[in-house]
Amino acid sequence: MMYGRWEEEPREEGVKWKTLEHRGPVFAEAYQRVPSDVKFYYNGRAMVLSETAEEVAGFYARMLEHDYTTKDIFNKNFMKDWRKVCNSECACVKPPDVV
Repeated sequence: MMYGRWEEEPREEGVKWKTLEHRGPVFAEAYQRVPSDVKFYYNGRAMVLSETAEEVAGFYARMLEHDYTTKDIFNKNFMKDWRKVCNSECACVKPPDVV
């Protein structure tokens, strides 16, 4: 027999359930780096990013379709925070066109 909520006994006013089953937190899988033949370009220059910088760049890339990336303050804040995780060889640390 299928269990249906409509088959439950009526409860007191405001009581929605009697038990809660929690199976623990769900963690995202570890970040998988892009293949070495996939290049990241900044100002027309190919760069090798640290694993963390690459992962953060991926977060941004997934947001390109969102309204946030059309806002200057979002982009400035992203670049400021992203530079903190970039390796020293990365042009994003101190690109020539950004003060």
